[in-house]
Amino acid sequence: MNAATATRTIKFVGKAGTYFCTLQCSQGDIWQEWDDASKTVSPDFTVNSPVLDLIVTSSRSNERPELENVRWFIRDKEITFDPNTNKSTSVGGTSGTSNIFSGMFLRIHASETVKYNSLKILKNLNSPDLGGNIGALPIRAEATISYGLQSDKISATYWVQRYKSSGNKYRVTIYDGNDSPDSNGFRFETKTQQVFLKAKLYLGGRLLTKDTTPSLNDFSFKWYKLEKGVWADFKLQSQKGPEGVTVEEKDVATYGEFKVEVKKGEEVIASDIQGVIDMTDPYDIEPHPWPLNETMIEGNTPIYEGGKIKDPNGAFVCYNPRVVVRGTKGTSFNMTAFKYYFTVLDSAGNILNSKGDKETENYPTNGFVPSSDEASDGRRVVEMDMCLQGGGDVLVNIEAIENITAPQSLTE
Repeated sequence: MNAATATRTIKFVGKAGTYFCTLQCSQGDIWQEWDDASKTVSPDFTVNSPVLDLIVTSSRSNERPELENVRWFIRDKEITFDPNTNKSTSVGGTSGTSNIFSGMFLRIHASETVKYNSLKILKNLNSPDLGGNIGALPIRAEATISYGLQSDKISATYWVQRYKSSGNKYRVTIYDGNDSPDSNGFRFETKTQQVFLKAKLYLGGRLLTKDTTPSLNDFSFKWYKLEKGVWADFKLQSQKGPEGVTVEEKDVATYGEFKVEVKKGEEVIASDIQGVIDMTDPYDIEPHPWPLNETMIEGNTPIYEGGKIKDPNGAFVCYNPRVVVRGTKGTSFNMTAFKYYFTVLDSAGNILNSKGDKETENYPTNGFVPSSDEASDGRRVVEMDMCLQGGGDVLVNIEAIENITAPQSLTE
């Protein structure tokens, strides 16, 4: 039994359990290419405006958590909005050159008819006030979430990539291929729903179709699913064009990671990954990271005391996960009942850790912070060289596979 899968985007909150918190765009990855000759960007966000949805699930509740005081940031500067139009007025208290930030973003509030708190990007992100035309641009959402009488803050960050156009660079992005206005994007909210994954292929920022030169018919698309730390072929259950695949709820255990590879002849020219969330699954994983902020800083080294690691100090991140049942106030399973597979990925889906680092079944059940001995004993899941190889932030996929016939239930 594949009980559950989690990713690095899980936020551990000591008071109120674990929250899966992420920003997703159903249109696919958000990126732009800057053409220095024509002084233009593509894709043009004034024509097709991407929307970032703030997705949150809780290990302590079957219901979608209610969020309060949702705030949006560019880097560390808060976006301010007109309370009447919900359009942005400034970033960090300034309207920028020629009032560039006015109307750049639209804030969308969750309601009875709108499922998620979202941010819509209405203008291109190539302003000098945003650091120029090139480089990654972080958009962050923060919110307050309550559980009983307790409350905590959660946050998620999305990195918009801004490239310099080379003219001959292929890029592929997975997007929601469901044309219905009722689409849930990359999420299952009922057992009968389906998620349609499709891929858009660009050349030098230009979207390719069957009628362009080159044509989409000149390329092959192959789909994979991450299973036990390796990319396994994902069989097509139904087609939506040559570049599409259907994912059913049974294919996902809480969270599933999918990958598309695009080939021209025998050469892989582009790849992309996309997570699919099953909000109906009863299981979740509390990852219990050490350190809690899951942050690594280049050049840092661990802090030792008495010959043992006292603090990772940004040098590595390790995990002590456990499988929990949603909505049961923390009912969990004996840790030895599961084998855990850890896979570290970059944004293109390249696996950064070796096979020997992926698998463990002996994590302790007592306490959520691994001891110094365990950290020194190869319990490190993410090492600094993985982040350097991946070019920055990386994704950690934690997959729990049942290890014995009937796992024992433990209650906090």
